Amino acid sequence: MHRVLNVMSVAIAMLCASAYGGATPSAVSDQDILDYATRSYDKNHIAQSRVILGSHGGATVLVEYICSDLCPDYTVRVIHYELSKDQKCSDVGGVEKEVRVPVAIAAMNKTFCFPKVLTDNWKSYTKMQ
Repeated sequence: MHRVLNVMSVAIAMLCASAYGGATPSAVSDQDILDYATRSYDKNHIAQSRVILGSHGGATVLVEYICSDLCPDYTVRVIHYELSKDQKCSDVGGVEKEVRVPVAIAAMNKTFCFPKVLTDNWKSYTKMQ
């Protein structure tokens, strides 16, 4: 039951953050991020390509649904820190890691700054569905 409430609170935080664009996003915990990242998703019903999950470690946690020419077939969900110009990944406790993302009719590796909880649980993180 506790896990369901955590997931619901993350979903509500996401809706609020996307509805109030410039407002400071609500704080999310490692567990909130992991709960969200391990849930499956239906890439056929993604309403937005970028969603703010919340604030964590001094940075915004951004969820991007990246696809290219064959949307939604090759959609990849990337949950990462969105850093300000003066921040480094290590400043927020993040881990830089490459992920293969679709670009035009191909795919390429792109480096993102991930919350450490995701890199520690990389096999559980549902990037594609």
